[in-house]
Amino acid sequence: MVDDNRSDHRISVIGMGNMGTALAERLLDAGHSVAVWNRTNSKCAPLGKRGAEVISTVIEAVRSADSILICVLDDDAVQEILSTVGLAPALDGKSVVQLTSLEAEESKAQQEWMHGQGARYLDGGILGFPADVREARVRIAYSGSRAVFDESKSWLNAFGPEAIFIGEQPGTAPLASMLTYAQYYGITYTCMHTMALAAAAGITARSFLELSGGPEAWRQMGRVMDEYVAMTDTGDYATSEATLEIDAADYDYFLRLCDEFGIDASVHRTIKASIEAAISQGRKDEAIPAIFESISCHSKP
Repeated sequence: MVDDNRSDHRISVIGMGNMGTALAERLLDAGHSVAVWNRTNSKCAPLGKRGAEVISTVIEAVRSADSILICVLDDDAVQEILSTVGLAPALDGKSVVQLTSLEAEESKAQQEWMHGQGARYLDGGILGFPADVREARVRIAYSGSRAVFDESKSWLNAFGPEAIFIGEQPGTAPLASMLTYAQYYGITYTCMHTMALAAAAGITARSFLELSGGPEAWRQMGRVMDEYVAMTDTGDYATSEATLEIDAADYDYFLRLCDEFGIDASVHRTIKASIEAAISQGRKDEAIPAIFESISCHSKP
């Protein structure tokens, strides 16, 4: 078994974009032995000043490392790097941690190719931004080789709270990361949408934030979501509070407000349609999380 926790374990970080740079900086700050490589070599210079070894060729970066961490723009960028003549033989016996945002099929194809070169493969999904990495507070989910994950925990944990392994199927972690971002975008959109309505009604964004509960309201929403997840786990949406029938009536008024102020409501009409679909399933007396069932029944198996 490879000991990825020994003090002289060497990590080569491939890709010095915003996120790759942050990952390398964090590893250096945590006291790890780090080498860096980027197609535009000048981007490595700041890391060299911080103690990283700047490598001039990607082949040498791979050959000289125990573990290789890849974080570039997309699969096309990864494929361009991996197609470098002479690189494949250098991967034999290496542990590769892929933190590029990949689609599930791309991750599966990469794992198969890496195994063909004698390398072990772990991919990940970063649930945060470069600033979160630098401050060691990012959460990263991993999937693929459990052995690589277990052996690499000491340096994977340098990025933030304990690293999370969510399965041996490659691509699972990047997918989970993308879903998290989709949730973030949805929340951000609805927040900006209601602020636009508030502004149209003459209410400032700051006043609306204070009116809606400020930061404490977000903490409360987290607790509510925990209750909602429990409902979806059990399929029990019984409630003595607001029902879908009440929510549907409230949404009618909300949509009329959007029309009155000239604010686009297409996303919210989709939400209303989900509520109506759940009611048509006989769920009018259940809680709002019951829309999970109306959404899921239209999804692919």
